[in-house]
Amino acid sequence: MVVDRQVVGTLRSHGLSRAEFDVLAALVEFGGVGARPRALSSRLLLTTGGLSNIFRRLQQEGLISRTVDPGEQDARGRLVRLTPRGRGVARRTAQEVAAAIAAVLSEADTQAVRDASSSLHAVLVAIGEDQPVHRDAARD
Repeated sequence: MVVDRQVVGTLRSHGLSRAEFDVLAALVEFGGVGARPRALSSRLLLTTGGLSNIFRRLQQEGLISRTVDPGEQDARGRLVRLTPRGRGVARRTAQEVAAAIAAVLSEADTQAVRDASSSLHAVLVAIGEDQPVHRDAARD
């Protein structure tokens, strides 16, 4: 709860919801090529309909662009990409979120945090949720 409050507060200071930040972070992982809404939906466990409102808001803020996917046969396929402004916001926000989490965890024993991270990683692997972000966190 303490960590969650810090994360939500940091996101709020950037005018972002957790879902909006999750979309920005996922787009960073996809790189400059962008992602199809269905790929983001699958990665974030959100419906494409639910993502539509998030996309609309992020596009209004100039953080993402939605363009026709040149790999699709018809004009219905879309790609979602970060704008340069969106990349900057994603980077700064991620840095501040990481710093907020580190500040909260700084009071805990370092080995206890590593042990907890390792245990969480084992659980995530067991349930098939071993995404790259989890593997990186388990190594730190």
